Amino acid sequence: MRRKQSTRVALGGISASLALTLLFLSSLFPFALYAVPAMAGIALLPIGIELGLSVAGVSYAAVALLGLLILPDREVAMLFLSFFGYYPILKLKIDRAIHSRLLRLLIKFVLFNTAMIGCYGALILLFGMTQVASELKNGFGLLLLAIGNVTFPIYELALRNVLIFYRMRIQSILFRDR
Repeated sequence: MRRKQSTRVALGGISASLALTLLFLSSLFPFALYAVPAMAGIALLPIGIELGLSVAGVSYAAVALLGLLILPDREVAMLFLSFFGYYPILKLKIDRAIHSRLLRLLIKFVLFNTAMIGCYGALILLFGMTQVASELKNGFGLLLLAIGNVTFPIYELALRNVLIFYRMRIQSILFRDR
């Protein structure tokens, strides 16, 4: 029993450090602006499954704060903070609590759009990133949001498949009775 608990705690630490390491990859691959925070958020899923949503929330907050403090790219840190870091954890709760598929989808799209608008608003207003503001002019911001809404269901499907893979393959290997 004690070994099982220590394995879960170690998994939490490894998942959080993997998330932060993935965020650092944005320095090496600046073209992966959205993919890197999305992968970092997925790395926190095992914490939500094994240790609970509250522990996953604390891990998310720690990774987000460290990301804001030490990442060279504020946009990646803000994307993780505003959506990609907590969404996989929140998805677990939404999928358990709301039975209507249409209502779940509507809530997720509203959450995504609100988070993206808030993220870029914070980048411009709080961090004074005028370069981002100039990039979003002339309808490009709306185009970017539209592209995000087209790709969001793909991200949602990827999260679902990662959850299934984790529960069917990885969880049984890590936590089988010995």
